[in-house]
Amino acid sequence: MEIRADSAMAPVCRHYTLRKGYPLRIISGKAKGMQLQSPSSGSLSIRPTADRCREALFSILGDTVDDSRVLDLYAGTGAFGLEALSRGARSVVFVDSSPLSLKLIKKNLAVLQMRLAGLGESPTVSLLKRDLRKGVDSVKKVDSEDTGAFDIIFLDPPYTMDLARITLEHLAAGALLAPAGSIIAEERSKVTLPSEIGKLELADRRRYGDTCFWIYRQT
Repeated sequence: MEIRADSAMAPVCRHYTLRKGYPLRIISGKAKGMQLQSPSSGSLSIRPTADRCREALFSILGDTVDDSRVLDLYAGTGAFGLEALSRGARSVVFVDSSPLSLKLIKKNLAVLQMRLAGLGESPTVSLLKRDLRKGVDSVKKVDSEDTGAFDIIFLDPPYTMDLARITLEHLAAGALLAPAGSIIAEERSKVTLPSEIGKLELADRRRYGDTCFWIYRQT
């Protein structure tokens, strides 16, 4: 298990509650630089991950994103899944319980899909309205191409509710993760998640300021 903390070269990342609207963009890939729509001023319901944190995470994932099947849980603005599509993901499933989040994701997807279509690409995309506090069973087999297993699962649940640990437990007990896949859980850096959860084992942890990514793989 590799544990890395922030260093002099690591980006200092913070979350932004979109009180005044926080500019988001796709960082790299076929839609590099594309601006993402974000909630209007006054919205307190969505907490996006800063661009620099997202860039650091995708640097860790590297080429594993290409042709991958991605599940974006607690999708929020959808920035993680949209970034994955720009970087060559085969399919992305966005899951959130918020109508505002799903509306934003639809708007951003429309622009991104037009760009990708111009390059002759048409990845599979699904949006699901689900209350993930009740578990992940309803997310099963949304990808008709196969058994519904995903290569990359990302979750960034609301803080202070212990939902990262709870959702990891649900994922460990299910079959949503492909055998060689990875689960990335985002949490506050002062929160400690277990090194083992069922069949999941902590493979890496990266801390950037007040943000921490916990990367799990199956044993």
